[in-house]
Amino acid sequence: MQYKEKSAIPLIEAAYPGMTQTEKTIAKWFLDENEPEDSALKVMARKLAVSEATLVRFAKKCGFKGYREFIYQYERSLSASKPDPRINESTLQVLDAYQDLLTKSYSLIDEEQICRVAQMISDAGHVFSAALDPRALQQGKWPAVSCGWVSASNAARVWTPCACFRCSGLPMIL
Repeated sequence: MQYKEKSAIPLIEAAYPGMTQTEKTIAKWFLDENEPEDSALKVMARKLAVSEATLVRFAKKCGFKGYREFIYQYERSLSASKPDPRINESTLQVLDAYQDLLTKSYSLIDEEQICRVAQMISDAGHVFSAALDPRALQQGKWPAVSCGWVSASNAARVWTPCACFRCSGLPMIL
């Protein structure tokens, strides 16, 4: 599956907390998945009782270049969300849940940040990681920790256990 366009709905949801009260009113209208009869900037500004500039700022705050790009993606999001009548209700619910997760995840990806992190990992001599087992914490047990490291010399093996506090008996400070 190749992704080229981002859905407008998750971008509105992500930007919502940082919006002004007027922008939140606009966002609510779009998040209710209303289908505009006429999506022209002037018509929508009148319908939502805001200025055209406010709609443009709203679109930019959601991550679009302007209102035209926003409304194009919004209308595509609406048309893509219409269900296939041949699929039964329970299957449709499962598919909708997974599609929603995928769409939101993809729409919120910051590819520049991923490239920066990948470059930092690539430039690092060693990369250490550790993971806690949350079930152990919930059960009141000493946390199970898996530690290891990756370096350019052992990249083919990917994971090398390290001498961590679990092995050496040193306390871990979080």
